[in-house]
Amino acid sequence: MSFTLIPVLDNAHVDRFWDKVNKAEGSCWEWTGSKRRKYGRVSVYRKSFSAHRVAYFLNEGIDPKGEIVMHKCDNPICVNPKHLSLGSNKDNTDDMMSKNRGTKQFRPGENHRMSKLTNENILDIREKSGKFTQKEIAKIYSVDQALISRIINNKLWKTV
Repeated sequence: MSFTLIPVLDNAHVDRFWDKVNKAEGSCWEWTGSKRRKYGRVSVYRKSFSAHRVAYFLNEGIDPKGEIVMHKCDNPICVNPKHLSLGSNKDNTDDMMSKNRGTKQFRPGENHRMSKLTNENILDIREKSGKFTQKEIAKIYSVDQALISRIINNKLWKTV
Protein backbone atom coordinates (compact mmCIF):
# COMPACT_ATOMS: atom_id res chain seq x y z
CA MET A 1 0.00 0.00 0.00
CA SER A 2 1.77 3.09 -1.13
CA PHE A 3 -0.91 5.71 -0.57
CA THR A 4 -0.77 8.45 2.03
CA LEU A 5 -3.30 7.61 4.69
CA ILE A 6 -4.67 10.98 5.67
CA PRO A 7 -3.86 14.23 3.86
CA VAL A 8 -4.95 16.50 6.74
CA LEU A 9 -7.53 15.70 9.38
CA ASP A 10 -9.34 18.62 10.92
CA ASN A 11 -11.03 18.46 14.34
CA ALA A 12 -14.44 17.85 12.76
CA HIS A 13 -13.16 14.68 11.04
CA VAL A 14 -11.48 13.47 14.22
CA ASP A 15 -14.60 14.07 16.32
CA ARG A 16 -16.82 12.39 13.73
CA PHE A 17 -14.46 9.39 13.68
CA TRP A 18 -14.47 8.87 17.47
CA ASP A 19 -18.27 9.39 17.60
CA LYS A 20 -18.55 6.09 15.65
CA VAL A 21 -16.59 4.14 18.24
CA ASN A 22 -18.09 2.23 21.17
CA LYS A 23 -15.35 2.48 23.81
CA ALA A 24 -15.72 -0.37 26.27
CA GLU A 25 -13.59 0.06 29.38
CA GLY A 26 -10.42 -2.06 29.21
CA SER A 27 -11.58 -3.91 26.12
CA CYS A 28 -12.00 -3.57 22.37
CA TRP A 29 -13.27 -0.26 21.06
CA GLU A 30 -15.69 -1.34 18.37
CA TRP A 31 -16.32 0.61 15.19
CA THR A 32 -20.05 1.26 14.72
CA GLY A 33 -19.82 2.98 11.34
CA SER A 34 -19.79 1.35 7.92
CA LYS A 35 -18.01 -1.95 7.36
CA ARG A 36 -16.62 -3.91 4.44
CA ARG A 37 -15.49 -7.54 4.73
CA LYS A 38 -15.80 -7.45 8.54
CA TYR A 39 -13.51 -4.38 8.87
CA GLY A 40 -14.61 -0.85 9.73
CA ARG A 41 -14.38 1.69 6.92
CA VAL A 42 -14.21 5.47 7.11
CA SER A 43 -14.22 8.07 4.34
CA VAL A 44 -11.96 11.07 4.55
CA TYR A 45 -12.08 13.60 1.74
CA ARG A 46 -13.87 11.08 -0.51
CA LYS A 47 -11.22 8.45 0.06
CA SER A 48 -12.02 5.24 1.96
CA PHE A 49 -9.71 3.88 4.67
CA SER A 50 -9.77 1.05 7.19
CA ALA A 51 -11.01 2.43 10.51
CA HIS A 52 -8.23 0.69 12.44
CA ARG A 53 -5.58 2.33 10.23
CA VAL A 54 -7.09 5.74 10.90
CA ALA A 55 -7.22 4.99 14.65
CA TYR A 56 -3.54 4.01 14.56
CA PHE A 57 -2.69 7.21 12.70
CA LEU A 58 -4.69 9.37 15.12
CA ASN A 59 -3.08 7.79 18.17
CA GLU A 60 0.51 7.42 16.99
CA GLY A 61 0.72 10.34 14.57
CA ILE A 62 2.43 7.94 12.16
CA ASP A 63 1.13 7.15 8.70
CA PRO A 64 1.36 3.32 8.50
CA LYS A 65 2.13 3.61 4.79
CA GLY A 66 3.64 0.38 3.46
CA GLU A 67 2.86 -1.60 6.60
CA ILE A 68 -0.06 -3.59 7.96
CA VAL A 69 -1.92 -2.37 11.04
CA MET A 70 -2.49 -5.64 12.89
CA HIS A 71 -5.07 -6.46 15.56
CA LYS A 72 -3.59 -8.07 18.69
CA CYS A 73 -7.16 -8.84 19.80
CA ASP A 74 -8.20 -10.47 16.48
CA ASN A 75 -11.36 -8.34 16.40
CA PRO A 76 -11.57 -6.76 12.92
CA ILE A 77 -13.82 -3.88 14.07
CA CYS A 78 -11.60 -2.95 17.02
CA VAL A 79 -9.99 0.50 16.81
CA ASN A 80 -8.49 0.55 20.31
CA PRO A 81 -4.94 1.86 19.75
CA LYS A 82 -3.66 -0.43 22.52
CA HIS A 83 -4.81 -3.42 20.44
CA LEU A 84 -3.07 -2.28 17.24
CA SER A 85 0.50 -2.71 16.05
CA LEU A 86 2.45 -2.33 12.81
CA GLY A 87 3.86 -5.28 10.92
CA SER A 88 4.57 -6.71 7.50
CA ASN A 89 2.33 -9.03 5.46
CA LYS A 90 4.49 -11.91 6.72
CA ASP A 91 4.07 -10.80 10.35
CA ASN A 92 0.30 -10.68 9.87
CA THR A 93 0.18 -14.13 8.23
CA ASP A 94 2.47 -15.63 10.88
CA ASP A 95 0.20 -14.19 13.59
CA MET A 96 -2.87 -15.63 11.86
CA MET A 97 -1.31 -19.09 11.54
CA SER A 98 0.01 -19.13 15.12
CA LYS A 99 -3.51 -18.45 16.39
CA ASN A 100 -5.10 -20.98 14.01
CA ARG A 101 -7.48 -18.44 12.56
CA GLY A 102 -8.18 -17.00 9.17
CA THR A 103 -9.60 -18.67 6.14
CA LYS A 104 -9.31 -22.39 5.61
CA GLN A 105 -7.39 -21.84 2.36
CA PHE A 106 -4.25 -21.09 4.42
CA ARG A 107 -4.55 -24.11 6.66
CA PRO A 108 -2.40 -27.10 5.81
CA GLY A 109 -3.42 -30.70 5.22
CA GLU A 110 -6.92 -31.94 5.90
CA ASN A 111 -7.91 -28.51 7.28
CA HIS A 112 -7.36 -26.82 3.91
CA ARG A 113 -10.67 -25.71 2.39
CA MET A 114 -10.01 -27.64 -0.84
CA SER A 115 -8.75 -30.85 0.76
CA LYS A 116 -10.48 -34.10 -0.28
CA LEU A 117 -8.11 -36.23 1.76
CA THR A 118 -7.59 -36.80 5.48
CA ASN A 119 -4.38 -37.53 7.37
CA GLU A 120 -5.55 -41.14 7.58
CA ASN A 121 -5.92 -41.25 3.77
CA ILE A 122 -2.36 -39.95 3.37
CA LEU A 123 -0.93 -42.68 5.59
CA ASP A 124 -2.93 -45.27 3.64
CA ILE A 125 -1.73 -43.86 0.29
CA ARG A 126 1.89 -44.09 1.38
CA GLU A 127 1.35 -47.63 2.63
CA LYS A 128 -0.20 -48.65 -0.73
CA SER A 129 2.58 -47.05 -2.77
CA GLY A 130 4.61 -50.26 -3.02
CA LYS A 131 1.61 -52.49 -3.74
CA PHE A 132 -0.39 -50.44 -6.28
CA THR A 133 0.42 -48.06 -9.12
CA GLN A 134 -0.10 -44.36 -8.55
CA LYS A 135 -2.93 -44.43 -11.10
CA GLU A 136 -4.70 -47.18 -9.16
CA ILE A 137 -4.33 -45.31 -5.87
CA ALA A 138 -5.58 -42.12 -7.50
CA LYS A 139 -8.67 -43.94 -8.72
CA ILE A 140 -9.40 -45.29 -5.21
CA TYR A 141 -9.39 -41.74 -3.78
CA SER A 142 -10.89 -39.98 -6.83
CA VAL A 143 -7.92 -37.66 -7.19
CA ASP A 144 -5.29 -37.00 -9.86
CA GLN A 145 -2.26 -39.28 -10.22
CA ALA A 146 0.04 -36.25 -9.97
CA LEU A 147 -1.33 -35.55 -6.49
CA ILE A 148 -0.59 -39.13 -5.44
CA SER A 149 2.96 -38.75 -6.76
CA ARG A 150 3.50 -35.54 -4.73
CA ILE A 151 2.13 -37.22 -1.59
CA ILE A 152 4.29 -40.34 -1.97
CA ASN A 153 7.40 -38.22 -2.66
CA ASN A 154 6.72 -35.96 0.35
CA LYS A 155 6.23 -32.85 -1.72
CA LEU A 156 2.77 -32.45 -0.14
CA TRP A 157 1.45 -33.43 3.29
CA LYS A 158 5.00 -33.39 4.68
CA THR A 159 3.79 -33.27 8.28
CA VAL A 160 1.89 -36.56 8.04
